[in-house]
Amino acid sequence: MNGISFRTAVPDDAPACAEILAQWVADTPWYPLDNPQSASNDAMVERILNGAVVLALDGDTVAGFLSVELGQLDCLYLARAYQGRGIGKALLDQCKAYFPGGFSLWTLAQNTGAQRFYRREGLIETARSDGADNEDNLPDIQFYWPGQRGTR
Repeated sequence: MNGISFRTAVPDDAPACAEILAQWVADTPWYPLDNPQSASNDAMVERILNGAVVLALDGDTVAGFLSVELGQLDCLYLARAYQGRGIGKALLDQCKAYFPGGFSLWTLAQNTGAQRFYRREGLIETARSDGADNEDNLPDIQFYWPGQRGTR
């Protein structure tokens, strides 16, 4: 993870983030949508303007990002070339620092790699849904990070 830095995203960063999301969609055979609205450039600009988006940067290259909104981790994605290098953990640690009192997230039930990652990083499964309330119409799982001891 040498050389990785972090900063808050600005609207000009939206295309790089949208490209990472689009690549995840293309690389995920079980994912049902070819071009989900949530992976569009416009959706990324909206995330950046309405919440907090933190970038993991390798020089000027966006290696990954996370988006938080309303006390919830909305998404955490890495470019394919940067997976398995500790960058996802470092981004999640950024979220933990931002929300020391805890936060929640939803991940698709079929995304077993994400589930393993979140469990390994101390998040606890708290709920499941049939997917009727998400864009993908796929069952999903809510995870919760209870925060650091002594925080409110």
